[in-house]
Amino acid sequence: MILHQAPVDVPTYRRPLSAITETLTSSGFTIGRILEPLPSEEFRRADPESCGQLSRLPCFICTLDNPKVRMKDVDGRKKLLGKKPLRRQYGVVAMWKRESYDPDTRIVTSHQMFEGYGRDSLPLFVREMRLRFRVIVPGEFEQLAKSAGFSIADFYGDYSREPFNEDTSPYMIWILEK
Repeated sequence: MILHQAPVDVPTYRRPLSAITETLTSSGFTIGRILEPLPSEEFRRADPESCGQLSRLPCFICTLDNPKVRMKDVDGRKKLLGKKPLRRQYGVVAMWKRESYDPDTRIVTSHQMFEGYGRDSLPLFVREMRLRFRVIVPGEFEQLAKSAGFSIADFYGDYSREPFNEDTSPYMIWILEK
């Protein structure tokens, strides 16, 4: 199995997670979720040396939606996101969302709904969740990152490391270092 065609130089920054999060939150960031991806067992077997190094020396990556692309979907209308089967063939769950935008505050309010239906199509449950997030444009993020003491090592528009394109890239992926 080929994991990559050429060596990849990944800058690393090692500090306690609390030091990183405090720096971000005191500079105006709101952290909604922290995920710590771990190397897969397949990667450990294929390249134990790199796996060990990456496990000890992680880098800081921040992924945000590209506001120009993301905002195309924020129009106040209720939209069906999809239907997924419930465990053990009990039925399906339908996922909906309705999002609105306040241009004065640059806040998106997202109302997400999850409706469960049994095999007989009768309702089983309804769950609702409201989220609010502020739209951040690239220049503003750069300023926030720099004011928190970070420098920008790389900036991509997707997980294939394609250059960021404001009109088409789904994400803004920032590789930051201190």
